[in-house]
Amino acid sequence: MKILLKSLLGICCLAACIMTSSGYAMDPIYMGSDRFVIKQAEASSTYQLYCPKKDNWTGYTFPEEQQTQPVLSSSAALFRLNGIRIEKLVACSPLGKWSTYTLKKPLVGEALPIIGESVGAYYLPGRVVAYSGVSNSWGAIQAERPPYVMEDTVIAYTSDVYSAFSAHSGSWSSVSKVNPHGHIVTRDLIAVTGLDERTLHVFSRQKGRWQSHTFAEGIEFRPVMSEGVAAFSTIGNNQKRLYAVGGNGKWTSTKLEPSFSGTISPIVSDEIACFDIGDHVIGFSSTNGKWDTVKSTGHPSVHQSSIVIQEEGSVLIFNSETGRWSRGYR
Repeated sequence: MKILLKSLLGICCLAACIMTSSGYAMDPIYMGSDRFVIKQAEASSTYQLYCPKKDNWTGYTFPEEQQTQPVLSSSAALFRLNGIRIEKLVACSPLGKWSTYTLKKPLVGEALPIIGESVGAYYLPGRVVAYSGVSNSWGAIQAERPPYVMEDTVIAYTSDVYSAFSAHSGSWSSVSKVNPHGHIVTRDLIAVTGLDERTLHVFSRQKGRWQSHTFAEGIEFRPVMSEGVAAFSTIGNNQKRLYAVGGNGKWTSTKLEPSFSGTISPIVSDEIACFDIGDHVIGFSSTNGKWDTVKSTGHPSVHQSSIVIQEEGSVLIFNSETGRWSRGYR
């Protein structure tokens, strides 16, 4: 049996789903990845889920009158359903567990999932129901249009409420009074501006939560974002602090001495933000959230995990792992 299953897991393509008059496939194998397998027996409404990690099978039986078909990624599987009375949405994951979501009002017609790498979602009248293959959990939220499904995050919004569902948290988190069209999405972060044009909300796709900051009146700001860092280009008088956000979504800041007037334009990489301010260069590390300042008039060169300043007879390096400047002599 194990040899046969390993052979099946090595197949790289999905078997075709051949529907019969009753709506069931003739004993197909649906390959999710090398992490799990879904199999439906001939002329049956029961599916079997195999988890290689646990080396076991578990089953789920659908109502016989429903037409069913799994839609898979490497880390989640949701079922396309069609029937006159759909009471539950069904999904499963590489954890080897089945999970259902009971609808408050039975659905007539089709429930069609949209799937990412480790999340999936259904758009139903007035709401979005999302599933996490990481936590094997569900969450529902009001929505005015179909969701935007990414690898590990589902986004939904109404006129002024913006919501995100993270595979890592397995739950929805929302912010209100926002401009849902003024958002920026990166690998680790989602940023959306408030209706007051002074507030920025940042969502960590790793942590599954929002954190917000409202800038002082008279300060114009613009997020400068890489895949894992959000820093801020600001214009205004009497600027007292610099702000940045790492991949964990936490806002951090450092004090400007003396207060600065004019334009501050950071340079960012996936792990670092660099602020070149007069005779000082300030580094921010998204790895540990630390800031450090060095006095230098040299030109900083920003790399993936470091900032380098060449000076006569020495070199200054800010490292993302330590969040500190160090000087080497040559």
